[in-house]
Amino acid sequence: GGASGGKSLPEARGIHVMCTSNGSPYLNWQTRIMYRTFLDVQPGSDMLHFTRLLHRRTDDELMAEVPTVRVDSLHAPCDRSKAEKIISLHSTPYTLHPKP
Repeated sequence: GGASGGKSLPEARGIHVMCTSNGSPYLNWQTRIMYRTFLDVQPGSDMLHFTRLLHRRTDDELMAEVPTVRVDSLHAPCDRSKAEKIISLHSTPYTLHPKP
């Protein structure tokens, strides 16, 4: 029984490290650190692969630097960075800010 239907599962062959990102500057900074650490410890370790899932509609600056699979976001507003939203919020008059 069990979920495998009585068949034995294949033996694990190492670790595939994955991370997700929207391409924001902060997440790109974190991803660079994570990927460089992966490269430093990878030789001889069980960590064999690294993939970043980028959820946005356009490529970003890390596409050529970090192994990345880009997946279109379902909502275009997700492509805007928090920094742009904060700048937009701070440039509007205080009276137009939503009340808590």
